[in-house]
Amino acid sequence: MTVELWQSQEFEHTHEARALQALLTNLQEQDRDDFRLVCANFFCAGEQIDLMVIKPRAVILVELKDASGRIEGGEKRRIVNRQL
Repeated sequence: MTVELWQSQEFEHTHEARALQALLTNLQEQDRDDFRLVCANFFCAGEQIDLMVIKPRAVILVELKDASGRIEGGEKRRIVNRQL
């Protein structure tokens, strides 16, 4: 798989940099022939975007947070962080 990274600037928080590295590693290990463009830490229309993955048939936006424990939530439920 071809994975390209475009990063506007370095992340301020270490958890963001770790998440980016984990994502890139995971994408590169996938056995596919298609292309992925990962855009990191940039602004669009005045809003900061942590990660955006562009695939042939999808665009995925990711907001990175630093949390631990079990995270539960759903479409009509609040997100809850519970310690394991």
